[in-house]
Amino acid sequence: MKTLSSLSAISGAESSHQGASREITTSQLPYELQREIFEIAATLNGISAFRLTEVSSFVSNWVRPILYQRIVLRNSRAGSCFLRAIGSKPTHFYNKLVKSLTLTEDVSMACLKPVLAELRNIISFTLFGVAYSQEMYNILNLIRSPHLRRMTLVYRHNSERTLTSHQAHEIPPKILTSLTHLTIVTDHPDRFLNSWDNLDSALSGNAATSVPNHLALFQHLTHFAVSFCRYTVVHRIMQAAPNLRYFVILLPANFIHAWKDGLLNFARLQLGVSVVILKNLGDTASWNVNDGFGPSNFWRWVERLVEDGYISDNGDIKGVQRHTWL
Repeated sequence: MKTLSSLSAISGAESSHQGASREITTSQLPYELQREIFEIAATLNGISAFRLTEVSSFVSNWVRPILYQRIVLRNSRAGSCFLRAIGSKPTHFYNKLVKSLTLTEDVSMACLKPVLAELRNIISFTLFGVAYSQEMYNILNLIRSPHLRRMTLVYRHNSERTLTSHQAHEIPPKILTSLTHLTIVTDHPDRFLNSWDNLDSALSGNAATSVPNHLALFQHLTHFAVSFCRYTVVHRIMQAAPNLRYFVILLPANFIHAWKDGLLNFARLQLGVSVVILKNLGDTASWNVNDGFGPSNFWRWVERLVEDGYISDNGDIKGVQRHTWL
């Protein structure tokens, strides 16, 4: 099964970076060129970036600021460690460096509040959690960065959920209005509350919905991806997002092949918006919480497929009918 972590192949194999590192340190390349090579390598793959810090002290000094650009906090222990790191550095040291933050619901609110209060310059935010959770909505409300442009929500199904006032992937309007890239991954359809309040408000034109600037909720959105199980609810986003250029449908591993022709036809008929269909990324298990590079690599991959004329990762081309798929 293809997982999001496999998308790092776009950046090249990790072993190639390590081999190149050993050769560069013993070569006669100019100092400035060595630094540029290491810095580029560090931006391509998270694991490689970390291992490059072990090459030498001066390489570590080059690479660490790049490594700090993407922070992943899986649990409260990691959150506490990061808080101590913040306290050990000059004021706003990490605020200036960190551009991407990935969190899970296992990080306590006691850790999250000071972390998000410090990181006011993040551009990309990824959250792994439980659908229909008030806590997930509260976490999003703690974001203070005016520069946030990209969001990835990976919300798994909670079989013991209780009804809340929020839908499966509700987003605070103050955040939604600034997003250019939004990815929503969930592993079940919303059978009980089959709607998305954010989208309903944007399309209704009803100012009495208590949602401020309802007509502008999706005004900056250019890239949107969603799990197939939510496709029937959210495909109307093309009516609410005037600047949308990419609409990606993420299929689950158990996708019913009988539906493939309808999706391909839908993709081919769209004008002004590039619709792309991707296999095996519609399940929450396909997204790796440790891969801080994953969301950015994902969108580069989508853009490359569209640039090459494809409407799927199975080789289907816009305007060309095919009879074998998946």
